Amino acid sequence: MSRALLMEWKAAMDELAPSTVNVRLAAMRKLVEEAQRNGREEAASLADVPNVRQQGTRMGNWLTREQAKELLTVPDRSTLKGKRDYVVLALLVGCALRRRELASLNIDEIQMREGRWVIADLRGKGGRVRTVAVPHWVKCGINAWLTAAAIEEGRLLRRIRKGGEVGEELSDWAVWSVVEQSAKEIGIESFGAHDLRRTCAKLCRKAGGDLEQIKFLLRRNQCSRMLAASGCRRCSISSRSACTLLGQWGYPPNTFGGPSFWSFRMAKWLAGEAPRLLWQAAYQQSAFCE
Repeated sequence: MSRALLMEWKAAMDELAPSTVNVRLAAMRKLVEEAQRNGREEAASLADVPNVRQQGTRMGNWLTREQAKELLTVPDRSTLKGKRDYVVLALLVGCALRRRELASLNIDEIQMREGRWVIADLRGKGGRVRTVAVPHWVKCGINAWLTAAAIEEGRLLRRIRKGGEVGEELSDWAVWSVVEQSAKEIGIESFGAHDLRRTCAKLCRKAGGDLEQIKFLLRRNQCSRMLAASGCRRCSISSRSACTLLGQWGYPPNTFGGPSFWSFRMAKWLAGEAPRLLWQAAYQQSAFCE
């Protein structure tokens, strides 16, 4: 293999999406690294093939409230498979889970805490642990599925064999397939499980949920990407404005070295006892976000 051949192979993938090309190049780099470990000196010239740059920001897709209700009516809940598929859609729409989080969800992780049902200590992307609230209507769907499938422990979602037997755990790709097929039933093409995560954020925002609530719902630490996922414009606040807001709460502006030190993240950190108040104060300034 030569560098010229590798570049020719890369050029032949021009019709594919940049992310697809980059995934394949990453696999090739692993192969080159393994060749270098095995003493193939000619592989050194193949390690620096650049990725394809992706221009712009992907908007994504989401459903309206009416479309989400229509999607939830697609599964035939009189059948065992329909009960399971309804739980898949309900947890994605109502709890904003990722498909891998959903596929690996255990029954004992759904617990009662302070009078409400939650998914306790959910370990998500990047190893972050969160507790996710489960709406009452979602829990009712879960109960119906567990009763019909006679499942008491282990994975929540299971395969259903042709004879109607409940099998092993459901894969994350099977979750994606359930969403895609259900979306096609209501006339929506190219719709995936992650789009229901955006739908949940969008509906929460339209219902009056503040940005802190959406951030914890999506289990994101960075607000900029979270805002893009929920279809909102990016919210920004200057160092001076953050200093002014914190000054109103009793923090002297020179506490940590003057206004130049203050940033929005530091403002949120110092105001950790009242994060919602910080967002509300930012909204009242009318210049920060739409």
